[in-house]
Amino acid sequence: MFAYELEGLKRLNIQAIKWGSSYRVKVRGRTGKMVYISNLSHPANQKLVAKQYNVAIETLNKHMSADYKADSKYRFYNGKQMESHLYEGIQPAEFYDKLENVLSSQKSAFMVNIALGYDLVSLADGE
Repeated sequence: MFAYELEGLKRLNIQAIKWGSSYRVKVRGRTGKMVYISNLSHPANQKLVAKQYNVAIETLNKHMSADYKADSKYRFYNGKQMESHLYEGIQPAEFYDKLENVLSSQKSAFMVNIALGYDLVSLADGE
């Protein structure tokens, strides 16, 4: 498995298991048994991963491509107790579409905070 494929799996929250010097992904095979696959460039294996983790093939291919570029308006921070989605410089209609996507993907949430019109001061970005 290539490094860019591993990064794409992380972006999609798909856990890859270290297997020797490489990584593998656990999926349900064509016969119905759980199997580990490491060659994610093969289309049949991509279909198995997409089906197992409920991801569209197009989304899987986009995130696992070697020339993947993240949206410059979007940043994601994953913490131990919360996750943050930061959108900068987008139109209100686009913001509400993104907000709907984020909220619909949540399995459970204790609290949701939305801050509009603020400047982010982040020590991690060096600003």
